[in-house]
Amino acid sequence: MSPRTPSSTAYRPDVRRGVVVPFTTPQLTGARLRVGRKGSFELLLRNPAGGKGVYLVPLGATHRFSAISLHDRILHAELLKLARLNPRVVRLCARRVALTGAAGHGARRAAEVAEQRDRRRIVGLRKHFLKRLLAAVADDPAARPPTDDIGACLEQIAGRYRTSSKEVCEALRTIADYTVAVGLPSAGIGSDHGTLLGELAGLADTLDQWRRDGDDRIADIAAEVARAARGAEEIAARELARVHAELAEVPALLTRWLEDRPALLEALETCDWLLDGWPERCALWRAAPATDRPSQRAALVQIARLLPPPETESEACDGDSALRAFSRLQRETTDWRDEVRLVEILERQEALRAELPA
Repeated sequence: MSPRTPSSTAYRPDVRRGVVVPFTTPQLTGARLRVGRKGSFELLLRNPAGGKGVYLVPLGATHRFSAISLHDRILHAELLKLARLNPRVVRLCARRVALTGAAGHGARRAAEVAEQRDRRRIVGLRKHFLKRLLAAVADDPAARPPTDDIGACLEQIAGRYRTSSKEVCEALRTIADYTVAVGLPSAGIGSDHGTLLGELAGLADTLDQWRRDGDDRIADIAAEVARAARGAEEIAARELARVHAELAEVPALLTRWLEDRPALLEALETCDWLLDGWPERCALWRAAPATDRPSQRAALVQIARLLPPPETESEACDGDSALRAFSRLQRETTDWRDEVRLVEILERQEALRAELPA
């Protein structure tokens, strides 16, 4: 098999590729949700028979396509309620479902931890924004209201920007919500995306070494996944640095909000799109024991199948035909023993769910 040579455009956000949905039903693994040409949600699904091709299925018909788990039924109902689509809202949807316990006690506990962590980060981001704006509108500290008097602070900021305190409050709240996974390390606020970038770099390096150690059977697949991981890491790192720089310049951030809110929010969620699906892929690799080469091989084949389709394939798709996208691997690259190992890896991946930023 000839590995795909990715270009920089292969890792840029493309809403036509959809958002990865963390379904637990095996037939729905790696499913991507997107808005179809008619404006309704549709899923891009791998060929359920294990062959090549990706198929478009209306979201409302998912339950007819496969017998799905209780968790997926609840998640499916939540997805149908969405008014807009991006990785952040799907992530929050999945967390709400996890909080019900439908995915097990471990997933519920992980969701509770993630919820508490994000609340702390959002509070930290809002405080950071407020302090920076106060410093910008009142050079003399004596002229600033105490930061615990939120109303007075907002009024002073609103007066300088010739807007309402309600608008300023909405800006601080929304920007913090959109950038909770971005974080701001310079202000002591952790970054899930920053952590994931380190994992991607480590995955690419590990696979390069893995290939050098010798495994001709799927060397091309390892090269493909390594290039994909490194490409996503390099572009997302630049984007993350850009967003961090913007979050540090809060007065300019508020100005952009007032001038063109949709454009600002689209720019702030770019990292979410670039890194969508990689937490699950990295967890899949971690679930394969480092000393078990056959399990690593099975995990690697699965990861390769879950990579997003190339841009040209995404452009060529339509709602009535199967896409030649995800299943690029020949069936002869695996045997039944690899399939058994993959089941074991997927079970361990579920056990590692608590490590993912729910």
